Amino acid sequence: MSSTEDLTSKYQRLGQEYQKARAQITVLKKGVVDEQTSNKVLQDALKQKDQTTRKYEQDIDSLQFRNSQLSKRVEILQNELDDYERKGTKPSKSNPQTSSISFIHQQELQLKIAENESLHKQLQEAQTDNQNTVNHLEARLEVLERNKDSYEKQIEDCNSKNAAIIERMKEEQIMLNAKVHKLEEDLKFAHIMSDKYQQQLKEA
Repeated sequence: MSSTEDLTSKYQRLGQEYQKARAQITVLKKGVVDEQTSNKVLQDALKQKDQTTRKYEQDIDSLQFRNSQLSKRVEILQNELDDYERKGTKPSKSNPQTSSISFIHQQELQLKIAENESLHKQLQEAQTDNQNTVNHLEARLEVLERNKDSYEKQIEDCNSKNAAIIERMKEEQIMLNAKVHKLEEDLKFAHIMSDKYQQQLKEA
């Protein structure tokens, strides 16, 4: 009996341990699956990151290469431009570098043309504003000149009238002086005659 009970007890313990082990295995399996999923996500993310990094590195390399090429090209073109400026020679159309220089010159020319057009437009606007101002001032000047002519005519008329009045006053003054002189002479003669008559009356 004891042997059977011992075996049963051992079996039950083993069963419990088995169940625990299975439960642990299930948990572990779930953990493994979760880890695998997480790992897959991380791997995908790392892969994407690596791809992005490689793409960025390729872009950087490409940009650096293009920058290097452009720097060399600009340096070559600058040297050629310096040579042309020193030598005063004109570039050949058959030379591709010269074509590049010509393209740069065309770009600069277009910029200059655009700038010139802008300046020309500003100049036209300034000329229009200036012409409008000049027209306005000329119109005002014309009015002022007409008023000035009118005022000068009025002044001239007034001066003529004043001159005529002064001349007439001078003539009247001369006439008055003559009358006064005649009256004085008449008065003097009258006094003489009065004295003479009084003397005659006394003698009579």
